[in-house]
Parts: sequence; C-alpha cells; structure tokens
Amino acid sequence: MEPIEIKIALLRCGVSQSDIARRCNAAPSTVHLVVAGKSVSKKIQSEISGVIGVPVNEIWPDNEKN
Repeated sequence: MEPIEIKIALLRCGVSQSDIARRCNAAPSTVHLVVAGKSVSKKIQSEISGVIGVPVNEIWPDNEKN
C-alpha cells in the first residue's frame, strides 16, 4: 500500500497515527516513518495491520525482501 492509502485506511477506522504511537508507546515521528516505508517496526506494523484489517505483508510487501 502507498503511505496515503495507509493514512486513509486508518482515518476510516477512526484511528490517527498519534493513536498508533500511543498504543505502541512510540514517538509519532516513528509511526510516520513506518507508514512512509522509511523505517521498520514490527510492533507498529502489526498494530496498523490489526486496525485496518490488512495483513502486514500486503501493506509493506517490500519488507519481505529485507
């Protein structure tokens, strides 16, 4: 998924990136980097995946290459 698609999916579920940061005890900037695909955090990715109902490997397919 593109970062904008992830952001829209979260908003449709009524959850902001700041909410994800609080749930994961992470900085909002870290969540932003994960959504943008510039950083990897399994905890944040799993939380986003659970909220929007899309498997992690479908949201960030490039992670499998790393």
